[in-house]
Amino acid sequence: MNEVTTNNHFEDVDYWGSFPSSDLENTNTSVSFLKEAVRKIVNGKPKRGPELFIRSTSIKPKHKSRTELRLSNKSDQDFDTLIINPKLINKIEGKVICIIDDYITNGYSAETAKHLLFKAGVKRVIFISLGKFEKKYYSTNYVLEGNVSEEYTYRFINETCYSESINGKELYNSKNDLDILNFGDFL
Repeated sequence: MNEVTTNNHFEDVDYWGSFPSSDLENTNTSVSFLKEAVRKIVNGKPKRGPELFIRSTSIKPKHKSRTELRLSNKSDQDFDTLIINPKLINKIEGKVICIIDDYITNGYSAETAKHLLFKAGVKRVIFISLGKFEKKYYSTNYVLEGNVSEEYTYRFINETCYSESINGKELYNSKNDLDILNFGDFL
């Protein structure tokens, strides 16, 4: 919360959202609580409205899948089960959107959010996670066709892998994993 309230990078955020749980029934997550706390502190939107993303069916949590399966599925599982909320689709065009998630494993949830929001016409996407598992991030290129608040198709083009260090500078502290897993209990 300190970063969001002290870094002018977040001053332009028009809408705050959280990345939905893989469990369709789990709508009251610690991340949605955190998103609401931050949104209220900065007087952000939507005030009393729906979430930006709607998940149609539950999926197996990505962090419980084998690494090889996550790397081969990329964002496909999220694209198969997520849409932009139809109640917000016309309100977010040209806006800056900030999405909060609990942690990133390989980056595919963040990439899904990025692609869906840009297809919906947002100007800029900021993605915040409380932590990072794994030591790589995969930036993806997908082509989405159709209305992302109803039914759409997607096609994977390629991806770029960013590893744990750039020019010898470590980008990831593996000692943080346990704290991230215990975050829900903390709240």
